[in-house]
Amino acid sequence: AIARVLKRFPAQVVHANFIFPNGFLGRQIKRGYDLPLVVHERSPQRLEAARSHAWRGAIYRRVIREADAVFGNSRHVAESVRRSYGVEASAMHSGIDRRFYYPAGELTGSRPRGPDGLIVLHAGSFRAYKRIDLIIAHAARRPGVRFRLAGHGEEQGACRELAARLGCGNVSFLGQLSSSALGEEMRRADVFFFPSVVEGHPQVL
Repeated sequence: AIARVLKRFPAQVVHANFIFPNGFLGRQIKRGYDLPLVVHERSPQRLEAARSHAWRGAIYRRVIREADAVFGNSRHVAESVRRSYGVEASAMHSGIDRRFYYPAGELTGSRPRGPDGLIVLHAGSFRAYKRIDLIIAHAARRPGVRFRLAGHGEEQGACRELAARLGCGNVSFLGQLSSSALGEEMRRADVFFFPSVVEGHPQVL
C-alpha cells in the first residue's frame, strides 16, 4: 500500500506528527524507501510516559535517534526530548489559521454578558490535568460572571455534575466547537482562563 501511494505521490521527506505511532511508521518508510524522516512532537506528557514504559520507551528512543531532524512545538517540548533521550531538538511553533483566529473588531448581534459585563472562556479537552473543576469553583464564587467552557473529554460528566452541585447557573458547556465558532467565542470573551497543570505548547493559546 505504501509503495502504491509513493508511486502516485512521490515524496522527498517523511513528516511524522508525534513520535508514536506516526514516527514509528515513518521510521519504517525511511528504512524501506531511503527517505529522510522529520519528527514533530507536541506532547511532553507522552515523552514522560514513554520513559516509564519498556517497549514504548524503546520505540521512542529508536525513532528519535534515527530521525534526520526532531522538532518540538515549543522550547519546553524540545528540551524534554533532549533531557529524556539525549537528542538535540529544535522548536517549531504551531501556526495560526487567521481565517478563524484574529483580533476582535466591531461585533454584530447580541453579546451574552453577565450583569458585571464579564465573559470568561475556557477551551480545551476535559482532562484531569486541565483543572476545569477549578474554573467551576471560581464560577460558584462569581455568579455575575459568565463562564463558557468549550471542548469535550472524559472529565466532562464529572464537571457537569460539579456545576450542578454548586448551583452554577452561570456555566455553559459548549461542547466541541468548529474553528469558526471557537474564534468567535474568543473574540467575545473578556478573559481566557486556562489553569492547566502542564502543557507543551497549548494550541488554544
